[in-house]
Amino acid sequence: MSLCQLDQLADQVSAIEKSISNGVKVPEVQITTLIEMLMRQAIKLESISAEGDASAQKNLQGKRVQKCVETLDQLKVSNARISLSLLQPSGKPLIILHPRPRGNYSIEFFLFFFGNKLFD
Repeated sequence: MSLCQLDQLADQVSAIEKSISNGVKVPEVQITTLIEMLMRQAIKLESISAEGDASAQKNLQGKRVQKCVETLDQLKVSNARISLSLLQPSGKPLIILHPRPRGNYSIEFFLFFFGNKLFD
């Protein structure tokens, strides 16, 4: 396992964290895949035998992987709370999808009338 690989994965965690904190819903599969990739890195770390400074570095990187996985687990929960919405060109919501338990979505249609016409 190279530090470069772990750095890249940590950068992806940061990017997902930024998106979710800005209210942008991230596909759950993206979060799950990243968790799996980090877990593979953890397994690789465990297979390395090291002593002295190398052992300390190994432990440090193991804690880094663990922190990334914990962050992603928390982000998964936050991400599930974000509503999806489809917007009209005017920016007004047309359809808003609200997350429900078990990953189902309720759909609310918002119809905006312009005079007697419905969406030209």
